[in-house]
Amino acid sequence: EAQIRKQKEDALKSEIEKYIADGKSKLGYGSVSEAMENFEKAKSKLKELGDFSPDSKSYISNSMGEIAEALQKSSDTLSEEQKNQAKDAALAYAKETLQKDETNPQSHYILGMNYLERGNDARSSGDINSAKNYYLKAESELKKAVEKPPLTEEDKIDYVYYASFRLHKYEIRCYNNNDSSYGDLSVGKGNRYSLIEIEYG
Repeated sequence: EAQIRKQKEDALKSEIEKYIADGKSKLGYGSVSEAMENFEKAKSKLKELGDFSPDSKSYISNSMGEIAEALQKSSDTLSEEQKNQAKDAALAYAKETLQKDETNPQSHYILGMNYLERGNDARSSGDINSAKNYYLKAESELKKAVEKPPLTEEDKIDYVYYASFRLHKYEIRCYNNNDSSYGDLSVGKGNRYSLIEIEYG
């Protein structure tokens, strides 16, 4: 019986991975709608896997995060309309993933980038208070994305989020000059953003 269950679990995972791979391929060709069809099929199979094998929580979380990350990354090469579609879908997948697994790094990263963009939009429109609030939320989410240093091969993906946090640190600190409570993101010992000093590995 255990062997039969294992075979069914492996078969489900194989289907899930194929749907995700096909979805990524469709994104590569610029077809968000076709990619979403595959991703939704993968999500349906992930639910089936969760019902069948409660011990698959980590696999399900990682797969959902992988889908969200693929959609987020693809937005860099899409038309404006499809870019928004992909970003909205990535955000939806990220939020759904975090409802089941609060530690998923891809999802925290995507939320952080969403808050960062909203902060930049608010800054451009002159809404300073909203911009600062969004930047603080971005900081919180990006920190959660790199909370655990990579200790194993599976955790090496955390380097990506750590690097992105450093890349965007100047945008996040845009309004600290006249607000001492907001702090300074410059690299310096003892400041509240000591995370950006840490070198993992």
